This record gives sequence, structure tokens and C-alpha cells, in this order.
Amino acid sequence: MKGGYVHNRLLLAPVDRRARELGARVDHEVAINVGDRVLFGDLVINLGSRRILVEAEMSSRRIPKDVAKASALEGCELWILVPNPRVAASVRRKLERSHVRMEPRIFVFSLPQALQRLGDLFHLNFGSNEGEKTEEKETGN
Repeated sequence: MKGGYVHNRLLLAPVDRRARELGARVDHEVAINVGDRVLFGDLVINLGSRRILVEAEMSSRRIPKDVAKASALEGCELWILVPNPRVAASVRRKLERSHVRMEPRIFVFSLPQALQRLGDLFHLNFGSNEGEKTEEKETGN
């Protein structure tokens, strides 16, 4: 994967690992046709019926390209993964100034927030049947 240590090892690798633990399919360096150009997305996570483009950013400089990639993927969420609150604030300002419409849904996450969102989405898509199994045992069915 392109990018430095923070980009690859500290931001993307934990999201990749957690998504796979939850049973998602994860693709790296995905080629995305944007107009007449081919751009590459850091990660595309397929979790149930959801498709998520994850872009790790160290600054707000590449945000317009990230939004264009997510729009070209149609129907996906865009997660912009940032290393700290300062970069998150810069990315949010860039999004506000560019008047980006929120389709696809755009989220600016720190690593813990992204991992939490993955867990939440997993439970929403694949709710546990444990309660049903417990009731069956109690009733003897």
C-alpha cells in the first residue's frame, strides 16, 4: 500500500484487521474510475449490504479526490480516517467550504471511532440470535 507508517500501519491496518474479524471482505488499493482518470482508494470494505470507502488522510489536501472516488463508487459511505483532532477539524472545514453534498454519506473518524462504527454496523447488519436460542432452551423446543 502507498503511504507511510502512520497511514498504513497505525490507521488502515487496524481497520482492515477488525473488518476481517467481523467477516467483511476488504480490498486494498482499489482502482476507481473517476471520469477519464483512474484513482485508487485505500480500502473498500464490503460488510453485508454496505460498501465503505476508507481513506486515511494526514491533511485535508486530498479531500476533493476522496469525495470524487466515493461518488464514483455509488451508494457507498466515505470514511476519512485521520490521526488527530487537528486534522479532523481541518478536513471538516474543507468539506464545509467545498459545499460537498452528503451523498455518499461522509464521516470523519479517528481510529477508535472507525473501529466502533465497524462494530455497530456489524451488529446492525447481523443481529445476534442468542436471545432466540436461550428462549428455545427454556421452553424445551
